[in-house]
Amino acid sequence: MNEFFVGQFRVDMGRSQIVAQDAIVSMEPRVLQVLLILAEQQGQVLTHQQILDKVWKDVKVAPNTLQRCIAQLRKALGDDAKRQNVIKTHPKVGYSLIVDVVWQAHLTEAQKKEAQKKVTSTPGEPIEKTQSTRKFLMAGMVAIVLLISLATIWTNQPGHSSLPLVKLTALTTTDKKEFSPTYSPDGRFVAFQRYVGLCENELWAKDLVDNREYLLTKHSGIYGTPSWSPNGQSLAFSNVTHCSQASDFQGCKDIRILSFALAKSEPQDARILMACDKQDFSAAVWLDDDNIAFLGKEGVEQQLLRMNLPEKKIEQLYESKNVNFVSLSYSPAQRKLAVTQHDSSLKSSMMLFDIDTQEVFQIPFKPPGNFAGILAWNTNWHPTEPRLITAKRNSMFEVDLNGEFTEYPVPTMQSISDPMFHPDGQSIIASMGLFDKDVKLLQWYDKINGEMLDVETPYQSETLHRSIVIDRDAKFQPVGNGIAYISQSNGSQQIWLATVRKNSLKPIGQPKQLSQLSGSSLIYSFVWSYDGHLIVAVVDGKLKLINLDGQITSLETDYSILNIYQAPAEDKVLLDVFKDKRKQIILLDLKTMDSEVLFEGQVRWAQLSESGKLYIASSNDTVSQVVNGRLIPLQGISDIRVTSRFLYQAQKLVLTARDNSIWIFDLNTHSKEKLFKIVDVLKHIDSVDLKTQRMLVTTVASVKKEIVLFHR
Repeated sequence: MNEFFVGQFRVDMGRSQIVAQDAIVSMEPRVLQVLLILAEQQGQVLTHQQILDKVWKDVKVAPNTLQRCIAQLRKALGDDAKRQNVIKTHPKVGYSLIVDVVWQAHLTEAQKKEAQKKVTSTPGEPIEKTQSTRKFLMAGMVAIVLLISLATIWTNQPGHSSLPLVKLTALTTTDKKEFSPTYSPDGRFVAFQRYVGLCENELWAKDLVDNREYLLTKHSGIYGTPSWSPNGQSLAFSNVTHCSQASDFQGCKDIRILSFALAKSEPQDARILMACDKQDFSAAVWLDDDNIAFLGKEGVEQQLLRMNLPEKKIEQLYESKNVNFVSLSYSPAQRKLAVTQHDSSLKSSMMLFDIDTQEVFQIPFKPPGNFAGILAWNTNWHPTEPRLITAKRNSMFEVDLNGEFTEYPVPTMQSISDPMFHPDGQSIIASMGLFDKDVKLLQWYDKINGEMLDVETPYQSETLHRSIVIDRDAKFQPVGNGIAYISQSNGSQQIWLATVRKNSLKPIGQPKQLSQLSGSSLIYSFVWSYDGHLIVAVVDGKLKLINLDGQITSLETDYSILNIYQAPAEDKVLLDVFKDKRKQIILLDLKTMDSEVLFEGQVRWAQLSESGKLYIASSNDTVSQVVNGRLIPLQGISDIRVTSRFLYQAQKLVLTARDNSIWIFDLNTHSKEKLFKIVDVLKHIDSVDLKTQRMLVTTVASVKKEIVLFHR
């Protein structure tokens, strides 16, 4: 049942709420499950074990877990352990619900009238009431229902939001990139990251009263989100020990701490709390002034850890080998840690850890359909209520303890990240701005006697289509002069088409939008068909065929498609899929829809040769050939720290090293040759034509991110 009445209280299972008169009490889902089980057997005694088996099946819980739930229910229902007028304790046996229960969903009109009489009795008092009192309570209940209905209608109206999103104020206005803002416990200060280079940032704080900024860290690093101690005197955060360029984090992550009181006078050296070696640590949050919780990772093992600072004692609270942890946040009001995570089946979820009982709750996330493919959700708790906040693209979301998302779109082209409530819950800080990526067409020069030409950049480059949004993943048309790419120029992700003659860098005319996908669609990736007559795209986990007139044909599969790497032969595409609860690389025939499994396991990138040899990047630094289901690292490139994306053409692999240098590896001779080094901030290479010595790459033009304040 989704709704029922216990005495005068309406229980809304869908929203995890108990409603009476002008009060709405949010409850944990499992606490209400206890009430539901008692209500279903109203008047009957249920043993402790019966309730535990139904609510916490296959979950190990603390001995007092059920007693705590009963205490919370009694408080919400106006009952207590002495009177026991709602929930009766049967010593050493169990509990029973002794007030009337009315099931709203099954009421006839006659029953509704009778129910109105029954729900007017107040828990904690005898059922018998005077007629006048009953009329008064009945009128009150009707008023409550009307108010709730009106509130529901109002909150569903366009533009209405329970979040404070009416006004927007910029808190920083620099040319730097600022991320991960966090409020001090009193709400006066905001600490945040400020990037000062491609691979280094500083921690700063801003006084919201006098608008003064403080540099907190004496040295730059790659610092994580700063977390305030409850007394506001210290900050804890992670740090990457070594990094040479953007997205090249070569070191491990440790946990550090600094004194905010001292940093207001002069920047401080952060003290290392947990040094890393083979293990990474991240996402430090304060539980109290003496204890910090954080995440640990060693190989496939993920850990939730707690450190007692005075005793320097480490305690493992939870571990898992089946998920990847994403973020960690703590609610002092709920006494719970929330860990967002995703598993190998590409499902995102949240693990709640109760600090007092050590109980663990696993809650699947249920984001809106057009956000279903997103795995990484960074959440922060509401300061007093059992709900969290997160953001993706230009939308904010409330997440309840059932994993349900409520979306609040913000009318902007900018992306929002890292939202956090003010301690009073009346405003939200976040990072907001634009990621600007460009598609560039490169043509490199010939070498003289095998030596690189003595020029600063031995290639020419031209931006295919300049915009202030994300343009990415361009591909040469196999036969013809077309170049297709993904662009958000019109506000949504679409396939665009430019025309560039062979041996040229300049587009002919203006690019045109080829696809007309819905505004909420996500284009994971695409390739040209082998003959160049179609675009084969992965959109929201499904295959779409887009012809040169923009007409779209959907291909149905009984599995999710994660990536498309290549069209190695006529009517064939190389796909990364999730099928039969496993990640697989398959070769799919677009005509018959028959598929062949080529490899099973985690893959970052794959390419297939004409002879059927499969090459895979399964880690950051290694490219391997699949031989009898095993990965055999290619000999001859072990000294190059290659990125995951590489391209196959004519028995050669085109590789990108971590320093942005481009290499060609000959698969026949196992020899390598360095072509040139790209001076732009390279994201990845996308397409290559070795005959005309041209290449398409995605570069980072700029990133603008500011700390902003949303308020009423």
